[in-house]
This record gives sequence, C-alpha cells and structure tokens, in this order.
Amino acid sequence: MKHLRAFTLIEILIVVVILGILAAVIVPQFTNASKDAISNSMAVNAKLIRTQIQIHAAKGDVELTDDGFPVNLDGAWCAGGGLPRHGYSNKRIQVILAPSFLSDRIYPLFKTYNVSLSNPNTAWYNPTNGAFAMRVPNNLGDDETTLAAFNQANGLSLTDLNQAW
Repeated sequence: MKHLRAFTLIEILIVVVILGILAAVIVPQFTNASKDAISNSMAVNAKLIRTQIQIHAAKGDVELTDDGFPVNLDGAWCAGGGLPRHGYSNKRIQVILAPSFLSDRIYPLFKTYNVSLSNPNTAWYNPTNGAFAMRVPNNLGDDETTLAAFNQANGLSLTDLNQAW
C-alpha cells in the first residue's frame, strides 16, 4: 500500500506564523522608504525650480521685479512643458505668489496645503527675493512629522512650523 506524504496542520501553521512575522518586520520598512522617496523627489523638484529661477533671473529673458527675480514662474522652464508633479498629490505643482506685504520672507508662513481642495496651492514663491518652497499636506500627523516632511522636501532645517524667515 502506498502512503501519501502531506503536511500536517501544525507544519502549515508554523509556516504561516513565520511568514506573518517576516511581513510584520519588512512592511514598515517599505512604507518609510516610500515616504522618503516622496520627500526626496520633492527636494529634487524644489532644487530644479530654484535653479530655473536663478537662470532666468540671470538671463533677464523674463519680466523681473525691481530686485531682479522673475515676476512669476513659468512651467515651460521645466521639461515636459509644465511644473513638475507634487510628490504627495501627484498633480502639477500649483504656486501661490507671496503678497507684497511678505516681501522679506524666505520661507512661507503656511508650510502645508489643504488636501481637501481640488486644486490646492502646493508651492510658494516670493518674487521679491526669489525664495521658493514646496508645501506639504496638512494631514501628515502631528507638527513634528509635518515639519520633518517640509524640511526634507525643501532641503531645510527649520525648527518650527511658524518659522518664516
């Protein structure tokens, strides 16, 4: 008589438990990696736009403010015919210009954007001094997490969300 060899229920349960433990260890590393990738792509885009601001200010081929910075950002400066996509929303970056009473600001007063809006302003540009910053979603968690995401996306080391100069 031929005996069929099969796995017992205990052996199957042990394998499932081991796989569950491995998944519990590995999955959080992937989620952190994806958050870092988003912030790093935003930092690259912020640097690209800052470089384009400097190039067009130096060339003088666009309308400049009295201080010598482009009056507005032009999507045609970037490859693909438009400003890059925002890392969190995956939509084209929408820039809000700093009003004249904030002419001395280097960093935006509001570092987040409202994710519930259909077309939120996801970046900030001050044409008086050429300052540019990517804004992060307002749903990232606590202030510390939001500040860390803002700093990483802009290559900064601010210590407070209210820091504006």
